[in-house]
Amino acid sequence: MRSKVVRPLLVAAGVFAMVAGAILPAAALDFTYQQSTGFLLGSQTSTAADGTSGIEFNGATVAQPIANAYMDIGWGARFPGGANPAGSGVVATSPFDGPNEGDRSAMRLVGLTGTITVGGPAVQISSIYHKNTTIIDTAPRLTSVTIRSLLELTDSIPPFADPDDIPIAFTETQNVEPCGPINPAGTVCDDRFAILGAGDITESLFFTHNGDNFRIDFTIVRPDFNTIDGEPNQAFLGADGFFYSGEGGIGELQVWMSIVQLVPAPSSLLLLGLGLVGSAIAARRRIGA
Repeated sequence: MRSKVVRPLLVAAGVFAMVAGAILPAAALDFTYQQSTGFLLGSQTSTAADGTSGIEFNGATVAQPIANAYMDIGWGARFPGGANPAGSGVVATSPFDGPNEGDRSAMRLVGLTGTITVGGPAVQISSIYHKNTTIIDTAPRLTSVTIRSLLELTDSIPPFADPDDIPIAFTETQNVEPCGPINPAGTVCDDRFAILGAGDITESLFFTHNGDNFRIDFTIVRPDFNTIDGEPNQAFLGADGFFYSGEGGIGELQVWMSIVQLVPAPSSLLLLGLGLVGSAIAARRRIGA
């Protein structure tokens, strides 16, 4: 009779231990990521008479090439004189750091590859830079362009890929005081750009790997010093929610990513375990009767 009473309790205890064990952290799980990103050729608008010309594109996207997307974009002609204005379309040299870079304002996108640990620290996956050069008002200037992005986890099962198009609007200010009421870099005068899809950038993504569920979280980070020339970062977030870039310097914004595994809440697991124990006690009473 004793064995009939004890056996259900032992079974329930074993099941409860298994359930409670699910709360304990699992072995570290790593994923390899690729972030490809570039400015989409043909998506640009400018202050030129035809609404699109005067914008240069250069440099294939890194990590994995994206069709018609380029890592560098440039525009304008340097003040004073207006010599050597930017061309249109794909050019052979970079407007960001090529032989004509001193005559251009320019932006650069860099996507990174690496390894990320689930539940571990966030990692940087991309940067956007703005090299703010003083240019004349009569040269065509960028007003908007689309960023094309592709994030991949190359070793997830099934493979994970998230393509996205993110529009940005750009305002090249005239460098004559008085500047606007919001001028966080304090130059004459800060340029302004808006990541119109900023909500998309920081919106969480979800994926499944081998039957387990995971969430990807993103944050936009402003480093104190830009990673091009090591000088103080000239990108600032204004009180109006737009980003501003000081004249004569380089601004940088970074996107960082973290991954967490989604598991049942510990309280749910404990309730399940207690329910199993309760079932075992009820079974013992029926046997005793």
